[in-house]
Amino acid sequence: MAFLNNILSSWKGKRLNSDAFPDHDRYMKKQRHATNGPAQVGLPSRVDSETKETRCKVNKMIMLYVQNQSHVEAPGADGGPPKAQLTQNIFATVLIDNVMDSLHGHARHEQQLWSLGAFLFSDPQMDRQITQSIASPQQRRLKNWIRATVIEETDLLGGGPMLGAAAADDGWARCFHYMSTGKVVQAAELAQKLGDDALMAMLVIHYQQDDTPLDIHKAAEEQIDYWRAENAFDAFHLDRKRMWYVLQGKLGYVDELKMVITHDLAWPQALLLYTLYGDRYGHLPSALARYEALVRDQHILSPHTLRAKKETQPVPQHCQWYRLLLWWAIAIAPDAFSQQETAIQPAIETSFPLRFRWLLMLHVKNMLKHPNKDNWTADWCDQLFNDGMEYMAMHAALYMTNSEPWIKDKLSKRTWDKEHYLIRQLQIPAAWIIEAKAVYAHNQGQFDDEISRAPLF
Repeated sequence: MAFLNNILSSWKGKRLNSDAFPDHDRYMKKQRHATNGPAQVGLPSRVDSETKETRCKVNKMIMLYVQNQSHVEAPGADGGPPKAQLTQNIFATVLIDNVMDSLHGHARHEQQLWSLGAFLFSDPQMDRQITQSIASPQQRRLKNWIRATVIEETDLLGGGPMLGAAAADDGWARCFHYMSTGKVVQAAELAQKLGDDALMAMLVIHYQQDDTPLDIHKAAEEQIDYWRAENAFDAFHLDRKRMWYVLQGKLGYVDELKMVITHDLAWPQALLLYTLYGDRYGHLPSALARYEALVRDQHILSPHTLRAKKETQPVPQHCQWYRLLLWWAIAIAPDAFSQQETAIQPAIETSFPLRFRWLLMLHVKNMLKHPNKDNWTADWCDQLFNDGMEYMAMHAALYMTNSEPWIKDKLSKRTWDKEHYLIRQLQIPAAWIIEAKAVYAHNQGQFDDEISRAPLF
């Protein structure tokens, strides 16, 4: 282990386990629920549960933090509504930890969504007009985040189908299982113990590739050709061959084996193999595009491709972190995906919780493709208002493109005890409040008050 730990460099990720080397305390904290004690075996809940009480708790927490990180600009000389701007990237703050803590126990899927969101959008220097690119170090750290998450997902499914009693005594079956669940250290160590130093080295080199990516497919193909020339490859254990075919990028049907490489794998394992080894140069969006083309394409002609589709598990719809990952990959590398795949972006966006969509609007609005995305801020404000957080709703409304109609409407729905807060802190014009009082009095049948509170202009 010491030898491999010296080779494998640390990475900035969210969690702590024996196969991932985080260097950031905040991400270690986020994973503490999964690392304390043994993994729970059994199928996880397919749907997150949330009561009004828990919804209000999380939403209030978000708004309190946004209020503290907002700068409100008063209306200009030409009139118009006040505007609010963030002074800090919310995804880079401790708020994300607090949200995830509040979601623990009843909303695991949303918890993972926030974790990945923090990873993707937490760069403090992130340009609000984000470019469609991904740096190699970021891509490498993201792959390690996926590795760690797949370990977690596989544990929740009972460890995966290859951890039966027979596999426990089969060294190469265990080695392939380690590879398919992202446990690189264990896979490399066991491959070396079983006598395949080349496989150990290939796993380590692939894990390490960063600014100068190796054509892992070509390197694996050359090694296989060498063994075939020595008449050695045919005698290899089935799972040892599978590992080399994975490194070669052959993840579907392999005629020599008469099988699909992913045929007995759970969906987290199949996804991981495509993510890590599906593209020749390790380009993550291209690898995801290959996986999506296989599991989602309805126009498959080849019998072998059809068999690969049937024996490759798709990601379940309730997996929110994968939907965010796919949406992000399409956004930064649309050319890697088909037109049919890029068209699903708006549908993916609406599947995210409203509070998460609203923060995306504040940080990466230009990446969002839904035609009605500008309505999401109003939806968020309506939810806050209806849940009894009226003053917070007023503050959130200042992030609208044009907040005047919404603010005037809601001002007239009730009486407001903290007019000084609305005027001084939120910079809402006093004339709007006076007018709203008159409208409220009229709607309540208080006609004397309506006259006395009517604006004199």
